[in-house]
Amino acid sequence: MVSIIIPVFNREKFLTETIDSVIKQTYPNWELLLVDDGSTDRSIQIAQEFANKDARIKSIQRDRTPKGAPTCRNIGMDVAKGDYLMFLDSDDFMKSDCLNRRVAFMDEHGTFDFSVWHVAKKFADGKTELWSDLSLDNDLLAFLRAKGWQTSSSFFRADFVRQFSWDEQACSWQDWEFHIRILLKSSNYVKHSALSEDVFIDRSGGEKITNSNQKPERVLCLLQLFERLKIPMTEQGKAHLHPVLFTSYFRFVESAAVKFCREDFKNIISFFKETSLFKKLRYKRIISFYLQLLSSLKMGDKHWFQAPLYRARKLFFPLS
Repeated sequence: MVSIIIPVFNREKFLTETIDSVIKQTYPNWELLLVDDGSTDRSIQIAQEFANKDARIKSIQRDRTPKGAPTCRNIGMDVAKGDYLMFLDSDDFMKSDCLNRRVAFMDEHGTFDFSVWHVAKKFADGKTELWSDLSLDNDLLAFLRAKGWQTSSSFFRADFVRQFSWDEQACSWQDWEFHIRILLKSSNYVKHSALSEDVFIDRSGGEKITNSNQKPERVLCLLQLFERLKIPMTEQGKAHLHPVLFTSYFRFVESAAVKFCREDFKNIISFFKETSLFKKLRYKRIISFYLQLLSSLKMGDKHWFQAPLYRARKLFFPLS
């Protein structure tokens, strides 16, 4: 059996198509766990209607805090009965042979902990674009540089993936952090870079499940996630990759300096300066001055001084 776990929050626009794509699978032995995160639209009713018609579909409501997709995924993992486990988002939809070929491969190659498959974004004009390049050599480094694969790309053996849980304090980038912790522990997987995509992510317009992280509290939450991730990296002997992690840190702090008011930016940079990664930098004073200058100028995307200042940053304190 394959357990498919979908966190749901106000997704009535996409949910029917997502569930239909699971029902239409040529591989029949699956269960679909729809874990609702407190929806206020018709998402719960839609999930329950499908559950009433098909015993393989279960509608579950989050019964504990904190709110968020990671908690819903952990609840799904707790009740999942499948031999294989797959995470799907509520704006994803699967090709009809997706489970069939993923299960067939894992059954034939019984030693792998998980396999990775192509996922594509699908736009309103019908065009598609692969989410990521699965041919990269160093996947841990690729993830640290935000170039990893998408949530539904991975197809796990349930007994393996249950060693891990989703970070319930993470308000975004949860799948990024989840996969990095997995890659720190296991290199026993295979990527199907030559095969076509078998899951599509709707990008046709309207509200997206991916948050743009443009609010100060979300940026701060994300920086806290980066700081927590440093711990398993150190434990697994990957502290030498902390500078790469710092690059992801810095990108958001730099953006916050330009986009947020001084008070909001002050809270973010105060946290940033207390991180151990920042304290180990050679260019602490220059970086602090640079960020304060960005915040003071409040440059827009077309400001004449923006490009020269960014070039100066790369010259004086190049990042990984």
